[in-house]
Amino acid sequence: MKGPDPKTSAGLSDLEAAISVTENGEVMAGEQAAQQDFREPATQARTLANLRLLWESRRFLGCVAGAGLLLSTLIAFLIPNRYESVARLMPPDSNTALAQAAVALAGGAAGLGGIASELLGQNNSSDLLAGILSSRTVADTLIQKFDLRKVYGAQRTEDARKGLAARTKISVDRSNQIITISVTDNSPQRAAAMAQAYLEELNRTVAEVSTTSARRERIFLEGCLQAVNQDLEVAEKEFSQFSSKNTAIGIKEQGKSLEKATQSDSLYPSIGKLPLLGVTYADLYRKTKIDETVFETLGQEYELARVEEAKGIATVKVLDPPNLPEKKSFPPRLSYMLLGTVLALSCGLAWVFGRTRWEQTDPSNPGKVLAQEVFDSVKAAMPWASRSGS
Repeated sequence: MKGPDPKTSAGLSDLEAAISVTENGEVMAGEQAAQQDFREPATQARTLANLRLLWESRRFLGCVAGAGLLLSTLIAFLIPNRYESVARLMPPDSNTALAQAAVALAGGAAGLGGIASELLGQNNSSDLLAGILSSRTVADTLIQKFDLRKVYGAQRTEDARKGLAARTKISVDRSNQIITISVTDNSPQRAAAMAQAYLEELNRTVAEVSTTSARRERIFLEGCLQAVNQDLEVAEKEFSQFSSKNTAIGIKEQGKSLEKATQSDSLYPSIGKLPLLGVTYADLYRKTKIDETVFETLGQEYELARVEEAKGIATVKVLDPPNLPEKKSFPPRLSYMLLGTVLALSCGLAWVFGRTRWEQTDPSNPGKVLAQEVFDSVKAAMPWASRSGS
Protein backbone atom coordinates (compact mmCIF):
# COMPACT_ATOMS: atom_id res chain seq x y z
CA MET A 1 0.00 0.00 0.00
CA LYS A 2 1.40 3.26 -1.07
CA GLY A 3 1.58 6.28 1.21
CA PRO A 4 0.31 9.74 0.31
CA ASP A 5 2.15 11.58 -2.35
CA PRO A 6 4.33 14.30 -0.71
CA LYS A 7 3.62 16.75 -3.48
CA THR A 8 -0.12 16.14 -3.22
CA SER A 9 -0.03 16.52 0.56
CA ALA A 10 1.93 19.74 0.32
CA GLY A 11 -0.52 21.13 -2.17
CA LEU A 12 -3.46 20.28 0.05
CA SER A 13 -1.80 21.90 3.07
CA ASP A 14 -1.21 25.14 1.18
CA LEU A 15 -4.79 25.15 -0.06
CA GLU A 16 -6.16 24.57 3.44
CA ALA A 17 -3.97 27.35 4.82
CA ALA A 18 -5.14 29.73 2.14
CA ILE A 19 -8.77 28.83 2.81
CA SER A 20 -8.17 29.34 6.55
CA VAL A 21 -6.58 32.74 5.99
CA THR A 22 -9.38 33.77 3.70
CA GLU A 23 -12.00 32.75 6.24
CA ASN A 24 -10.18 34.57 9.08
CA GLY A 25 -9.85 37.67 6.95
CA GLU A 26 -13.53 37.62 6.11
CA VAL A 27 -14.39 37.15 9.76
CA MET A 28 -12.11 40.05 10.79
CA ALA A 29 -13.46 42.24 8.03
CA GLY A 30 -16.94 41.40 9.13
CA GLU A 31 -16.17 42.33 12.73
CA GLN A 32 -14.63 45.65 11.68
CA ALA A 33 -17.62 46.43 9.50
CA ALA A 34 -19.93 45.63 12.38
CA GLN A 35 -17.94 47.87 14.72
CA GLN A 36 -17.97 50.64 12.14
CA ASP A 37 -21.70 50.28 11.69
CA PHE A 38 -22.07 50.49 15.46
CA ARG A 39 -19.79 53.52 15.89
CA GLU A 40 -21.42 55.67 13.26
CA PRO A 41 -24.87 55.73 14.90
CA ALA A 42 -23.25 56.25 18.31
CA THR A 43 -21.25 59.21 17.01
CA GLN A 44 -24.31 60.69 15.36
CA ALA A 45 -26.34 60.23 18.51
CA ARG A 46 -23.63 61.92 20.60
CA THR A 47 -23.44 64.83 18.17
CA LEU A 48 -27.21 65.27 18.20
CA ALA A 49 -27.22 65.14 21.99
CA ASN A 50 -24.55 67.85 22.16
CA LEU A 51 -26.44 70.02 19.71
CA ARG A 52 -29.63 69.57 21.69
CA LEU A 53 -27.77 70.49 24.87
CA LEU A 54 -26.46 73.65 23.25
CA TRP A 55 -29.92 74.53 21.98
CA GLU A 56 -31.43 74.07 25.41
CA SER A 57 -28.64 76.24 26.91
CA ARG A 58 -28.88 78.94 24.24
CA ARG A 59 -30.20 81.59 26.60
CA PHE A 60 -27.49 80.93 29.16
CA LEU A 61 -24.80 80.97 26.47
CA GLY A 62 -26.28 84.14 24.99
CA CYS A 63 -26.18 85.86 28.38
CA VAL A 64 -22.59 84.75 28.94
CA ALA A 65 -21.53 85.97 25.48
CA GLY A 66 -23.32 89.28 26.02
CA ALA A 67 -21.70 89.75 29.41
CA GLY A 68 -18.32 88.98 27.90
CA LEU A 69 -18.90 91.49 25.11
CA LEU A 70 -20.00 94.16 27.56
CA LEU A 71 -17.09 93.59 29.93
CA SER A 72 -14.48 93.46 27.14
CA THR A 73 -15.91 96.63 25.59
CA LEU A 74 -15.69 98.42 28.93
CA ILE A 75 -12.10 97.27 29.42
CA ALA A 76 -11.14 98.19 25.85
CA PHE A 77 -12.40 101.75 26.23
CA LEU A 78 -10.88 102.19 29.68
CA ILE A 79 -7.41 101.51 28.30
CA PRO A 80 -5.88 104.91 27.34
CA ASN A 81 -4.87 105.55 23.77
CA ARG A 82 -1.23 105.30 22.78
CA TYR A 83 0.39 107.03 19.84
CA GLU A 84 3.53 105.95 18.03
CA SER A 85 6.14 108.30 16.60
CA VAL A 86 8.75 106.80 14.27
CA ALA A 87 12.13 108.15 13.14
CA ARG A 88 14.63 106.50 10.79
CA LEU A 89 18.37 107.10 10.68
CA MET A 90 21.10 106.42 8.17
CA PRO A 91 24.43 105.14 9.54
CA PRO A 92 27.37 107.60 9.46
CA ASP A 93 29.74 107.66 6.50
CA SER A 94 32.78 106.69 8.55
CA ASN A 95 33.21 104.35 11.48
CA THR A 96 36.41 105.99 12.76
CA ALA A 97 34.85 108.40 15.23
CA LEU A 98 32.32 105.84 16.36
CA ALA A 99 34.97 103.21 16.98
CA GLN A 100 37.04 105.65 19.04
CA ALA A 101 33.91 106.64 20.90
CA ALA A 102 33.33 102.99 21.69
CA VAL A 103 36.85 102.72 23.11
CA ALA A 104 36.10 105.62 25.44
CA LEU A 105 32.79 104.08 26.39
CA ALA A 106 34.47 100.77 27.16
CA GLY A 107 36.55 102.64 29.70
CA GLY A 108 33.39 103.48 31.60
CA ALA A 109 32.66 106.98 30.29
CA ALA A 110 29.04 107.99 30.71
CA GLY A 111 28.15 104.54 32.07
CA LEU A 112 28.12 102.84 28.66
CA GLY A 113 31.12 100.56 29.02
CA GLY A 114 29.15 97.32 28.99
CA ILE A 115 27.43 98.10 25.73
CA ALA A 116 30.53 99.36 24.01
CA SER A 117 32.59 96.35 25.04
CA GLU A 118 30.06 94.09 23.38
CA LEU A 119 30.00 96.19 20.23
CA LEU A 120 33.73 96.69 19.82
CA GLY A 121 34.01 93.41 17.96
CA GLN A 122 31.40 94.45 15.41
CA ASN A 123 32.20 96.39 12.30
CA ASN A 124 28.69 97.65 11.90
CA SER A 125 28.24 101.21 13.11
CA SER A 126 24.45 100.83 13.07
CA ASP A 127 24.66 98.27 15.88
CA LEU A 128 26.85 100.66 17.87
CA LEU A 129 24.36 103.49 17.43
CA ALA A 130 21.49 101.21 18.43
CA GLY A 131 23.45 100.20 21.53
CA ILE A 132 23.99 103.83 22.51
CA LEU A 133 20.28 104.57 22.01
CA SER A 134 19.40 101.67 24.31
CA SER A 135 21.89 102.71 26.98
CA ARG A 136 21.06 103.65 30.54
CA THR A 137 22.62 107.08 30.10
CA VAL A 138 20.28 108.06 27.29
CA ALA A 139 17.29 106.59 29.13
CA ASP A 140 18.08 108.56 32.32
CA THR A 141 18.40 111.76 30.31
CA LEU A 142 14.96 111.27 28.78
CA ILE A 143 13.46 110.33 32.14
CA GLN A 144 14.73 113.56 33.67
CA LYS A 145 13.88 115.73 30.68
CA PHE A 146 10.25 114.56 30.37
CA ASP A 147 9.69 113.72 34.07
CA LEU A 148 8.79 110.16 33.13
CA ARG A 149 8.70 108.97 36.73
CA LYS A 150 5.59 111.07 37.19
CA VAL A 151 4.19 110.20 33.76
CA TYR A 152 4.57 106.45 34.32
CA GLY A 153 3.69 106.58 38.01
CA ALA A 154 7.04 105.04 38.95
CA GLN A 155 8.55 105.59 42.38
CA ARG A 156 12.07 104.61 41.33
CA THR A 157 14.18 105.51 38.33
CA GLU A 158 14.68 101.83 37.57
CA ASP A 159 10.93 101.36 37.18
CA ALA A 160 10.79 104.37 34.90
CA ARG A 161 13.57 102.84 32.78
CA LYS A 162 11.55 99.66 32.39
CA GLY A 163 8.49 101.68 31.40
CA LEU A 164 10.50 103.63 28.83
CA ALA A 165 12.04 100.44 27.44
CA ALA A 166 8.59 98.88 27.08
CA ARG A 167 7.42 101.89 25.08
CA THR A 168 10.54 102.24 22.92
CA LYS A 169 11.60 99.98 20.08
CA ILE A 170 14.99 100.36 18.39
CA SER A 171 15.75 98.08 15.47
CA VAL A 172 18.30 97.79 12.66
CA ASP A 173 17.33 96.69 9.18
CA ARG A 174 19.98 94.14 8.20
CA SER A 175 19.42 94.68 4.48
CA ASN A 176 20.23 98.40 4.40
CA GLN A 177 21.45 99.15 7.98
CA ILE A 178 18.75 101.79 8.53
CA ILE A 179 17.98 102.37 12.20
CA THR A 180 14.34 102.73 13.25
CA ILE A 181 13.35 104.44 16.50
CA SER A 182 9.75 103.94 17.58
CA VAL A 183 8.38 105.69 20.69
CA THR A 184 4.89 105.08 22.05
CA ASP A 185 3.17 107.42 24.50
CA ASN A 186 -0.29 108.51 25.60
CA SER A 187 0.38 111.98 24.17
CA PRO A 188 1.19 112.29 20.46
CA GLN A 189 3.19 115.47 21.08
CA ARG A 190 5.28 113.86 23.80
CA ALA A 191 5.88 110.78 21.64
CA ALA A 192 7.29 112.96 18.83
CA ALA A 193 9.34 115.03 21.29
CA MET A 194 10.82 111.91 22.89
CA ALA A 195 11.78 110.49 19.50
CA GLN A 196 13.52 113.79 18.69
CA ALA A 197 15.26 113.69 22.07
CA TYR A 198 16.66 110.28 21.22
CA LEU A 199 18.27 111.78 18.10
CA GLU A 200 19.71 114.71 20.03
CA GLU A 201 21.09 112.50 22.81
CA LEU A 202 22.67 110.18 20.26
CA ASN A 203 24.58 113.03 18.61
CA ARG A 204 25.53 114.54 21.97
CA THR A 205 26.77 111.26 23.42
CA VAL A 206 28.86 110.43 20.37
CA ALA A 207 30.33 113.93 20.39
CA GLU A 208 31.14 113.81 24.12
CA VAL A 209 32.95 110.49 24.07
CA SER A 210 34.67 111.04 20.76
CA THR A 211 38.45 111.00 21.28
CA THR A 212 39.75 111.86 17.82
CA SER A 213 43.18 113.39 17.37
CA ALA A 214 41.59 116.70 16.37
CA ARG A 215 39.64 116.79 19.60
CA ARG A 216 42.72 116.04 21.70
CA GLU A 217 44.68 118.70 19.81
CA ARG A 218 41.89 121.24 20.31
CA ILE A 219 41.78 120.55 24.05
CA PHE A 220 45.58 120.83 24.31
CA LEU A 221 45.68 124.10 22.36
CA GLU A 222 42.81 125.47 24.38
CA GLY A 223 44.73 124.89 27.61
CA CYS A 224 47.92 126.39 26.17
CA LEU A 225 46.02 129.38 24.88
CA GLN A 226 44.56 130.10 28.29
CA ALA A 227 47.97 129.82 29.96
CA VAL A 228 49.68 132.09 27.39
CA ASN A 229 46.86 134.58 27.67
CA GLN A 230 47.41 134.81 31.41
CA ASP A 231 51.18 135.26 30.92
CA LEU A 232 50.54 137.95 28.33
CA GLU A 233 48.24 139.83 30.66
CA VAL A 234 50.85 139.71 33.43
CA ALA A 235 53.65 140.83 31.08
CA GLU A 236 51.58 143.70 29.71
CA LYS A 237 50.69 144.80 33.22
CA GLU A 238 54.31 144.74 34.39
CA PHE A 239 55.51 146.56 31.29
CA SER A 240 52.83 149.19 31.69
CA GLN A 241 53.61 149.72 35.38
CA PHE A 242 57.34 150.01 34.69
CA SER A 243 56.82 152.52 31.91
CA SER A 244 54.47 154.61 34.00
CA LYS A 245 56.70 154.58 37.07
CA ASN A 246 59.91 155.54 35.24
CA THR A 247 58.34 157.71 32.59
CA ALA A 248 59.91 155.42 30.01
CA ILE A 249 58.28 155.59 26.60
CA GLY A 250 61.25 154.54 24.47
CA ILE A 251 64.77 154.29 25.94
CA LYS A 252 66.64 154.93 22.69
CA GLU A 253 64.51 157.89 21.70
CA GLN A 254 64.61 159.30 25.21
CA GLY A 255 68.44 159.03 25.31
CA LYS A 256 68.76 161.08 22.14
CA SER A 257 66.29 163.70 23.32
CA LEU A 258 67.91 164.02 26.76
CA GLU A 259 71.28 164.81 25.21
CA LYS A 260 69.74 168.01 23.93
CA ALA A 261 67.71 168.80 27.06
CA THR A 262 68.82 170.17 30.40
CA GLN A 263 69.61 167.89 33.34
CA SER A 264 67.12 169.73 35.54
CA ASP A 265 64.17 168.49 33.52
CA SER A 266 62.27 166.26 35.98
CA LEU A 267 59.77 164.85 33.48
CA TYR A 268 62.22 162.25 32.21
CA PRO A 269 64.85 160.09 33.94
CA SER A 270 68.42 161.33 34.01
CA ILE A 271 70.99 160.16 31.49
CA GLY A 272 72.81 158.28 34.25
CA LYS A 273 69.77 156.09 34.90
CA LEU A 274 69.06 155.27 31.27
CA PRO A 275 71.40 152.24 30.95
CA LEU A 276 69.88 150.52 33.98
CA LEU A 277 66.34 151.34 32.90
CA GLY A 278 67.10 150.24 29.36
CA VAL A 279 67.94 146.69 30.38
CA THR A 280 64.72 146.21 32.39
CA TYR A 281 62.68 147.97 29.75
CA ALA A 282 64.08 145.73 27.00
CA ASP A 283 63.40 142.57 29.02
CA LEU A 284 59.79 143.49 29.70
CA TYR A 285 59.25 144.64 26.14
CA ARG A 286 60.75 141.46 24.71
CA LYS A 287 58.67 139.23 27.01
CA THR A 288 55.50 141.04 26.05
CA LYS A 289 56.20 140.73 22.32
CA ILE A 290 57.02 137.02 22.66
CA ASP A 291 53.78 136.33 24.54
CA GLU A 292 51.85 138.26 21.89
CA THR A 293 53.41 136.25 19.08
CA VAL A 294 52.80 132.92 20.83
CA PHE A 295 49.21 133.90 21.60
CA GLU A 296 48.52 134.81 17.97
CA THR A 297 50.08 131.59 16.69
CA LEU A 298 48.19 129.42 19.16
CA GLY A 299 44.98 131.23 18.31
CA GLN A 300 45.35 130.33 14.65
CA GLU A 301 46.17 126.71 15.48
CA TYR A 302 43.21 126.54 17.85
CA GLU A 303 40.76 127.67 15.19
CA LEU A 304 42.15 125.11 12.74
CA ALA A 305 41.80 122.36 15.38
CA ARG A 306 38.18 123.33 15.98
CA VAL A 307 37.44 122.99 12.28
CA GLU A 308 39.14 119.59 12.11
CA GLU A 309 37.26 118.43 15.19
CA ALA A 310 33.95 119.41 13.65
CA LYS A 311 34.83 117.41 10.55
CA GLY A 312 35.90 114.37 12.54
CA ILE A 313 32.81 113.98 14.77
CA ALA A 314 30.47 111.31 13.38
CA THR A 315 26.90 112.51 13.21
CA VAL A 316 23.86 110.53 12.19
CA LYS A 317 21.82 111.36 9.14
CA VAL A 318 18.09 111.60 9.70
CA LEU A 319 16.24 109.80 6.94
CA ASP A 320 12.75 110.28 8.38
CA PRO A 321 12.34 112.84 11.19
CA PRO A 322 9.95 111.97 14.05
CA ASN A 323 6.35 112.33 12.94
CA LEU A 324 3.43 113.70 14.94
CA PRO A 325 1.04 110.72 15.05
CA GLU A 326 -2.58 111.44 14.20
CA LYS A 327 -4.00 107.95 14.71
CA LYS A 328 -3.70 105.78 17.80
CA SER A 329 -1.61 102.65 17.59
CA PHE A 330 -2.98 100.99 20.75
CA PRO A 331 -5.30 99.49 21.93
CA PRO A 332 -7.05 97.48 19.16
CA ARG A 333 -10.49 97.80 20.71
CA LEU A 334 -12.39 95.70 18.17
CA SER A 335 -9.96 92.82 18.63
CA TYR A 336 -10.31 93.08 22.41
CA MET A 337 -14.10 93.01 22.15
CA LEU A 338 -14.10 89.95 19.88
CA LEU A 339 -11.54 88.17 22.03
CA GLY A 340 -13.50 88.86 25.22
CA THR A 341 -16.72 87.59 23.66
CA VAL A 342 -15.10 84.40 22.38
CA LEU A 343 -13.40 83.79 25.72
CA ALA A 344 -16.66 84.23 27.65
CA LEU A 345 -18.52 81.97 25.23
CA SER A 346 -15.82 79.31 25.57
CA CYS A 347 -16.14 79.45 29.35
CA GLY A 348 -19.90 79.12 29.02
CA LEU A 349 -19.57 76.06 26.77
CA ALA A 350 -17.10 74.47 29.16
CA TRP A 351 -19.55 75.05 32.03
CA VAL A 352 -22.49 73.54 30.15
CA PHE A 353 -20.66 70.40 29.04
CA GLY A 354 -18.85 70.01 32.35
CA ARG A 355 -22.04 70.28 34.38
CA THR A 356 -23.87 67.82 32.14
CA ARG A 357 -21.07 65.29 32.39
CA TRP A 358 -20.97 65.74 36.15
CA GLU A 359 -24.68 65.03 36.43
CA GLN A 360 -24.38 61.95 34.21
CA THR A 361 -21.49 60.50 36.20
CA ASP A 362 -22.33 57.65 38.58
CA PRO A 363 -22.48 58.96 42.19
CA SER A 364 -20.34 56.01 43.29
CA ASN A 365 -17.57 56.97 40.89
CA PRO A 366 -14.34 57.42 42.94
CA GLY A 367 -13.43 60.61 41.09
CA LYS A 368 -16.82 62.15 41.72
CA VAL A 369 -16.72 61.12 45.36
CA LEU A 370 -13.31 62.74 45.81
CA ALA A 371 -14.38 65.90 44.03
CA GLN A 372 -17.48 66.12 46.21
CA GLU A 373 -15.39 65.77 49.36
CA VAL A 374 -13.04 68.53 48.22
CA PHE A 375 -15.99 70.78 47.37
CA ASP A 376 -17.62 70.19 50.74
CA SER A 377 -14.33 70.95 52.55
CA VAL A 378 -13.84 74.18 50.68
CA LYS A 379 -17.44 75.17 51.28
CA ALA A 380 -17.09 74.49 54.99
CA ALA A 381 -13.97 76.67 55.11
CA MET A 382 -15.93 79.59 53.60
CA PRO A 383 -19.04 80.10 55.72
CA TRP A 384 -19.85 83.36 53.99
CA ALA A 385 -20.31 81.39 50.75
CA SER A 386 -22.75 79.04 52.45
CA ARG A 387 -24.80 81.91 53.85
CA SER A 388 -25.02 83.58 50.48
CA GLY A 389 -26.25 80.37 48.91
CA SER A 390 -23.26 79.91 46.65
